[in-house]
Parts: sequence; structure tokens; C-alpha cells
Amino acid sequence: MVQDERIDKWKSEGILEPSRILERIEVGSLIEPDLEKLPSGVKELSEAAFISQLCDKGGLPQSCEDFGHLIYSVVTYVSATPFYRRPGEQAPSSLALAEIYRALAWIFPETHRRLMVAGSSGRLRTAADHRRLLFQSLATTTYAGPCDPAETEKRAIYNAHFIADGFHDNPDWLFVNRDDDGDEMYHDVLDVLHSIQPEPNYPYGGVERDSFREFAKTLTKGQPKFDTLAIPLDRFTTFVTFSVALQFEHKAPGEPIPSQYEEASKDIVASFRGDASADIITWPKFDDTLKQMPFILDPFYRVLSRSFMKYMPFEISGDWIAPTPPEDSFITLPRLSQLATMVNQDVDFESFGRAHQFSTGIRPTAGVLESFMKTMPDLSILALHGLSSTGEKYIFGIFKPLPLDVEKETAGEGEASEGDDEEQRKPVVRVLDPIHDWVEFRGHIRFPARPILFVLSPAQRVVRFQDEPRVVDDRLQFGDVLSVSNDGTASIRTGDTAILVKTKAIEIWGEIPAKS
Repeated sequence: MVQDERIDKWKSEGILEPSRILERIEVGSLIEPDLEKLPSGVKELSEAAFISQLCDKGGLPQSCEDFGHLIYSVVTYVSATPFYRRPGEQAPSSLALAEIYRALAWIFPETHRRLMVAGSSGRLRTAADHRRLLFQSLATTTYAGPCDPAETEKRAIYNAHFIADGFHDNPDWLFVNRDDDGDEMYHDVLDVLHSIQPEPNYPYGGVERDSFREFAKTLTKGQPKFDTLAIPLDRFTTFVTFSVALQFEHKAPGEPIPSQYEEASKDIVASFRGDASADIITWPKFDDTLKQMPFILDPFYRVLSRSFMKYMPFEISGDWIAPTPPEDSFITLPRLSQLATMVNQDVDFESFGRAHQFSTGIRPTAGVLESFMKTMPDLSILALHGLSSTGEKYIFGIFKPLPLDVEKETAGEGEASEGDDEEQRKPVVRVLDPIHDWVEFRGHIRFPARPILFVLSPAQRVVRFQDEPRVVDDRLQFGDVLSVSNDGTASIRTGDTAILVKTKAIEIWGEIPAKS
């Protein structure tokens, strides 16, 4: 495509210099800063001052102050979107407030998707773009590992077209941000150039997005390929440890002790690694695994919003006070924090406690366990602990959400209109993530959780299932994902193979006062 002559004019005027481009990214309608939280007259913050702000206003505990350095690194990286810092390049020593607010607009999930112009003239940014930006901000190294072009293209196509809600179904708004001209990072430059153009009548009569392609190549020259980026294992482990430690609020003067969350963090990181010998986290594993833990980044969002904004974005999960599990339970506070990364918005953790404990050495039969399942609290978990044949510890279970009939949960307050046809009477249901659905009916939108098998150790993961638990011979079966035999042997299936675990303890937890 021939470059529009207006681009040459704007270049000659200096409007398309990177610094000027960043200044033109408009976040004022998306971010409402709380200037009263900042010292009077401050225009920029050094790294030390930034971390102090996180502690003083954002609620970052002193015991987690090292997390502040990671947050600063992420914010500095994202603030320069789409002109990304190269791996190994030093972060700036300070950030202007305008840079911080711009970074927040990119970081928060809801504002991220609204930051760029979407429609027939511009690409709609998706949840995958948001995940990718966070991945890039943590990726401080590169690797030359194998890359399957067919799988890479398949992932790019899926990510570009997956929109959970029903408001952006126009296919003209959704197209792949990876082609012969460049990868996803190159297309970020195209998105921004198209959105910040100074055309007075934009988006009507503006320069088309594709017209910026040749100029965008000059701005991304020397930039590493997206497929070569990777997160160092120790950096990611640190980030996860603090994210798990801060899933819950801690009453003063108590503070979370990060070392107590290292085992839980290790089990989360194991699912991102895939290969136990890997010392990096790559994009495919990050992309697939993060979707299984939709709330793991909420402490990161919460600290930032409390530090700089008047209001916390609505999509951030509840800040529950840390519960106190029974001392003899294998479901410890760090394990509950792991569970919260998956179902934080679905559970009132402040009233979530152990409802029943099967005495050690006593294994309920499949029939007895089925009877208990029928009398479990409406929202509850069946938790099991045991060892595999190799002696590896397993903590796993079944999450039973509130019984939500799709038609009832979406019906709202009004009655159906006589003029509604059959299609209008049906709710729109889409898979939001591996745990939740996006459900819309008559203007009412909900995000109900679905029944899942969860594994907390040795590697955190979830698998949906649909069938009600039923006894088959001497086994209690939960779909095809879990069966528990009379002799206490559990068969866990989270992929192509089944793991056999000899259970040592079984507990039932629910939203009721904890019982001994």
C-alpha cells in the first residue's frame, strides 16, 4: 500500500517522533488520578519514591517491599508502549506522573481494551493483547528455542478473534496482528499510530491503519522478535510469590511472610514451566496457563490502583481478609491463596471454612462420599491430599459453585415479552476462561463459575467437567476428570494421562463457619 502523503507531512512536523506519539495517547477519560495521594507539587517519582507510594498509599506491606521493584520495572516498561524496552536494557531512574497514568491505562484489563480506537478503521484489542503486554513487561531475556510456525499462527488467529462478550462481533474489528510485515509488537505500533493521528476529522477520513505499515517498520527496526522473548524463572517466581502472598488482606499488625508462600508459588510456577528443567517461561505456556488463574494478578492491580487512583477498577476481585484455616488442615492459607487465584470473585473467603473432616485412616466408600457431596454447602470444595506412586505430594479436589441454572440466573427481573421469538428467549453463553462463563440475557450480564477439578500441588491446574458425581461399581466418578475408589485411590486426569494417588486425608470446605 502506498504511504499516505499526510504521514510525510506529520513526520516533517515532528508529530510522529516517539516522544510526541506517546504524548498523544489519550488516557484522561479512562484514568481518574487521585492527586491528594501524592506529595504536593510532585511531577515525577524516582524508583524509591514510587515504591514508597506503593507502601504508604497502596497497602504494599513492608515485608513485600521487594515486590515494589518488580512493579516499578513493569510500569516503566508498559509506560513506553509501543516503543518497548529491549531485554537487558536498564529501566529509567524515574517516571513522570503522565507516564505512570499512561501505564495504568495499559495495565488495567478494562481500560486496556478501550485505549485504542476500534471499529471498521481500527483493530479491537483483545484479552490476549493484555496478557501479552504483561508477559513482555516481565520478559527480560531472550532465547533461541524451537518455534513451530503453524502453532504460532494458530495461536495468533485464535487470540485475535476470541472476544468473550457479545458487543464486538463485527469481524471487521477483529483481525490477526501477525503477518509477513511483522509480529504482534510491530502491530502494536500500527495500532498506536493509527489511533493518535492528528487528522481533525479522525476517525472519519483519517489515514488507514495499513498506510502506516512502512513507517512502522522504521520505528521497530532492531526490536527483538516477540517469539524470542522469555521470562527468567527466578524473576517470575518472585512475582508469583508476592501475588500469592497478597491474594488476601492481612489485619494489622500482621503481615504476610513471603517465605511461607514459596511452596505454593513453586506449584504455580511449575504449571507455567511445563518442562521441569526449563529455566524460562515462554509465551505459549504463559498464555495458556494464565487463563486458568484469572485472579492471580489482582494484587498487582489493587496495589497500583490504591496508590494512584480515586477508584479501584470494577473488575478487580474482592480484597478478603485472610482466613484462618485449622492448624491440622492440609488446606493452609497459602493453599487457599492458590484457590483464590482461580475463584476469588466466586467465594466469600472470610466465611469459608472447613465443614467436615474425615478422620485420618478412615476412608469413606464411594457411596458415603456421594452422600456427603449431596449435603455439602451450596458453594463448597471437596479437598483431597495424598501421594502418587513415586511419593509426590498431591493436593487436589472438586470446586462446586453455587447451583446456577442458566435461564434463572440470566432472567433478570422482567418477564419475557410475548413478542419474543425462540432465539430471544435464549441466553448468550460464552466460555470466558477455563473456570467461568460470560452469560448475557435481556441486558443482564453475569460471570458464573462452573464445576472444576483443581490441582494445587505439585502443579496448579484446572479442568472443567459437566456430569454430576455418580457411583460406578466401587468408584465415585466426577465426569472423566476424577474418580475416587473405596480403597482411597484417586485417579486424576488433567490431560492425556491419568495419575493415581493414594489419598491420606479428605476434607469438605464451604461458605459456613468453620467447624473442627
